[in-house]
Amino acid sequence: MSQSITFADAAAKFGGLVTTEVNITDAIQEVVDRAYEMGRWRGMIEEIECTTNQYVTISEDTEKQEVYFDFDPDQFDGAIGFRHGGRGYGIKTLVSLYQEDTGVGNLSFIDIGDVVVDDVTYRRYRAPRSWNTPITELYALLKKVSKSPLEDTDIVPIKSIGALKSGILAVAYENVNDMERADAHWQKFMLLMERAQKQYNGGRKISIRFNDNIRKRPTQFK
Repeated sequence: MSQSITFADAAAKFGGLVTTEVNITDAIQEVVDRAYEMGRWRGMIEEIECTTNQYVTISEDTEKQEVYFDFDPDQFDGAIGFRHGGRGYGIKTLVSLYQEDTGVGNLSFIDIGDVVVDDVTYRRYRAPRSWNTPITELYALLKKVSKSPLEDTDIVPIKSIGALKSGILAVAYENVNDMERADAHWQKFMLLMERAQKQYNGGRKISIRFNDNIRKRPTQFK
């Protein structure tokens, strides 16, 4: 079962964990921001249909024969992957286009990075080179933007109190450059977040199928 706690209550509950120069509210905010950046947890990611979403702009460079997708940075903090029909597409870096003997640009989306259009900064991705417009039914899995700063009455979007505690300890140990302990607490954070997500999704669904022969009426009742 997921657990809820407000930002103010979390600061009061875990203030004693931080004995370094780290402020407890800063530590909680850092844990939340890191969790969003990981792009793994329910509520922090969102699937959208790109061709009909108001926060996505599609453009085409006919000279280069390239199609671009620009995402509103106020809504999304980068893409995790794309899906067209039943096929998924990974994302490669711009540098990968310049590696020797590679055709990665023909098969994958390319993260172009930030671009400025009409004084607005967007996160741009280039479609596989063979694609042409119009493109329909293209889905993207995106990282949502972390709310910063959190207000006292906001619910901390970490669905496990234990995970939140481990994350705070990890940030505190990072601040004193004790990376071994920090890494151990981040690993515990990941484990507890995975466990909380499984509980949210529900238990394993079991499907029972009967053999057709079992459904036949026993011969002694004929």
